[in-house]
Amino acid sequence: MSGSQSSAKAQSVVDDEQLSTVSLASPKPEELGAVGNGDPKEIPILCDSTTCEVGDVTSDNGGISDGERQETVSTTAETNGVATEPTTPDIKIESDDDLDMKDLVQSSAKFADVVSYHAEADTYIRIRDAEGNGLYYKVCSALVAAASPTLKTIIHGPAASVSRNGKLVFDVADFGNDSFGLDLVLSIIHYKFKEIPSRPDVDQLYGLAKVVEKCDCAHLLAGYMEKWVSGLNWHIVMQNEQNDHDKTLYLTWVLGEARWFARMLSRVAQNATLSDAGELLDTRGLPWKDQGLPESVIELIRKARIDCLTKCVKAVDQPLHDLIAGGDAAMKFCRSKDANDELKQSCHHLQLGSLMSSLAAAKLVPFPTINGYRGSASALAKKLGAMKVIRFKLPGTPAHLDSHINCGIHHQEALEDALSQEVELPVWVIQQLALRAQKSGAWSEEVFKGFNAEEAIQNASDPALENLLLDSTQFKQVKVMDYVLADMELGAEPGRAEGSIKEEKVEAEDTGA
Repeated sequence: MSGSQSSAKAQSVVDDEQLSTVSLASPKPEELGAVGNGDPKEIPILCDSTTCEVGDVTSDNGGISDGERQETVSTTAETNGVATEPTTPDIKIESDDDLDMKDLVQSSAKFADVVSYHAEADTYIRIRDAEGNGLYYKVCSALVAAASPTLKTIIHGPAASVSRNGKLVFDVADFGNDSFGLDLVLSIIHYKFKEIPSRPDVDQLYGLAKVVEKCDCAHLLAGYMEKWVSGLNWHIVMQNEQNDHDKTLYLTWVLGEARWFARMLSRVAQNATLSDAGELLDTRGLPWKDQGLPESVIELIRKARIDCLTKCVKAVDQPLHDLIAGGDAAMKFCRSKDANDELKQSCHHLQLGSLMSSLAAAKLVPFPTINGYRGSASALAKKLGAMKVIRFKLPGTPAHLDSHINCGIHHQEALEDALSQEVELPVWVIQQLALRAQKSGAWSEEVFKGFNAEEAIQNASDPALENLLLDSTQFKQVKVMDYVLADMELGAEPGRAEGSIKEEKVEAEDTGA
């Protein structure tokens, strides 16, 4: 096809079908539409000063997979080898799928990707990634609405822009940083099972968990959870793999993985800090209340942090007070059986002096109170564990002859014990995790071993479980339809209302027919 023919074809597409417009300027915010604005907005093709490139657009006609077609729109005209400002773009279109071509939107000088999930896709979902670039998901609105109550509300709501070809475009601002999770959910909804990873890592599962929690569609993952739970174990126990405990806590809560939720709750609590205003912060210094967990779980983290701090402080504070008090309270820190009272007292003094000196060097004098301490329990434990407490020792005495070898406050062992203890989950947490696991498919005896989850559900959560089982989005519903039988027996015409059939059946019984 010659350049003039290509240009003529493209111009005809733009003029006749009126699917979109072409602009050589950077997009203005008002051109892209705003979330919640009911006024329809046109979606133009936005280009930089030289070229428009269309990449990763799926054809609806040829069965071509994403990324197999790339088309170039040249807006540079050359006269005698000198580039001039273009007047009419020379658009080369090799695909029959002009629709996706015209709906492409650019952010700044970068182009938006259009990901099509189905040949019958009729709606666009638009998000912005972390860099502000536009990303379009072309979906079947009926499939999406049936799979997610949240997305159903959005699709049936007024907050939509309209492209010139008449297709709706919905802005979903909350998913900008979770494009992987949203893509995974949409792939499952549209039967693109080959796109599903067999063992997503913690970051990927975290993004997925955020999406399914927002969209209330964890049931879509049921067919994959057995493999993914096994894969989560593999990722967490890898020696050389650094995982974010905060993200792991969130994803295990959403998916109902009770085993790792209990373990991560302890680790998260140990690393949590407080702001000057008293807000609980995660390891990135962000408020936990903004991370998507319910307030009741955040209070669990706060309580577990205080419990861990209490044990860490007690590991040093109690011996410090006993050594200062002296007498019988301090006798337990000198364990030499052969030493007289004078040697024992010298041993106590050495321990007290070195302990005070170490606390001062660690800037822990005055010793912090639990309620006033803003740092993390793990940071405090690290400082306390690094302190060296000196005991009495005769110079040149070998270890097997040193009668004071067992003397000391043994604070390091107490600190290790404080950091190794897991949080005991209350009954209501076990109930929630069990229900979430039933929903996502993560339920198994191994995951809930030792939690008495079945007993917790039976004793206190029957209504919640019943509501879950009666949710047609989560489970298929089987009911006895009398009017269907009446249809068959009475030979009623298709489409007759249930009430009329029942009335006719009752009337027949009354007359003895």
